[in-house]
Amino acid sequence: MKMTGFHRTLLNFLLIALIVASFALYLSDIDYSRIKGIEPSWPWLTAASLIALAFRYMGVFVWRRILLDLGAKEMPRFRTLSSIYAKAWMGRYVPGKITWIAAKIYLASSLGISKSRLAVASTLEAVVQIVAITTVSLLLVGLDVRTRVVLPEVKILLVLLAGIMIVLLHPRIFNGILQFTYRTLARKAAHPELQSNKKAVYSSFILYSIGAFVSGASYFFLTLSLVEGTSWELFFYIVGAYSLAGALGMAVPLLPSGLGVRDGVQLVLLSAVFPKEISLILVVYSRLWSSLIDVLFYVIANMLDRRPNQARPSTQP
Repeated sequence: MKMTGFHRTLLNFLLIALIVASFALYLSDIDYSRIKGIEPSWPWLTAASLIALAFRYMGVFVWRRILLDLGAKEMPRFRTLSSIYAKAWMGRYVPGKITWIAAKIYLASSLGISKSRLAVASTLEAVVQIVAITTVSLLLVGLDVRTRVVLPEVKILLVLLAGIMIVLLHPRIFNGILQFTYRTLARKAAHPELQSNKKAVYSSFILYSIGAFVSGASYFFLTLSLVEGTSWELFFYIVGAYSLAGALGMAVPLLPSGLGVRDGVQLVLLSAVFPKEISLILVVYSRLWSSLIDVLFYVIANMLDRRPNQARPSTQP
């Protein structure tokens, strides 16, 4: 059935309502008493926030790069893709994580981009982000002597998990999973466009490996703003600790933005270099700060996307 303007408006409203409700529940679960009276160093906090925004825009760039590598033509402006990506990024707060990917496909398809390419690019971007950041973080954290707080069995499990995910990124395997899923759900043969290629995988993996340092650096500066006297010798460890926690949080499918998983990993790893009370403050503050940066990203991206209404139904498969 062809989607009418009314149906699209209704679906947009339901999507926004779902995200707002999930985000509100996420914020309500934060223990604000832990950070009451905490006064950050604003210069460091500003630097952290700017770097965090840069990482989110890096996600837009990677997504666009994958679409181009998959053969997409007549791409919308970067700021338009940023607006779509920012809306979908807020979908991470909805339990199940599928909203994060599905929202990009649904919103961008109205701009004439092939739904098949969008499905591949959006799924690949999400998976590569998790795999690349996890891999880099494991190297940074695993090689540090301070990770004696993490059981060797857990380290081995994480390395095996990263290895399995890297193998799954191989185009032949990744495409097979995508096409099998499509045949199962749609009950028909998958379109030839429903496949990735080595260029898209390798380029996005390299970009997100760099992104692990960008994202982690924002949390290091956040730590500098909250814990006076934090040594720069801890830079790579803190980058790895926060990045690993964030990637594992995104990988957990049933919790909003990895609620519990991310906090737990952060607390264990940060407790290796800070007293537990300070580690708890960092965990709670970073959780609130990160969610506010997501909102700021959404607001900025939509303010900059002052485009005329150029939405049109996709004529591509």
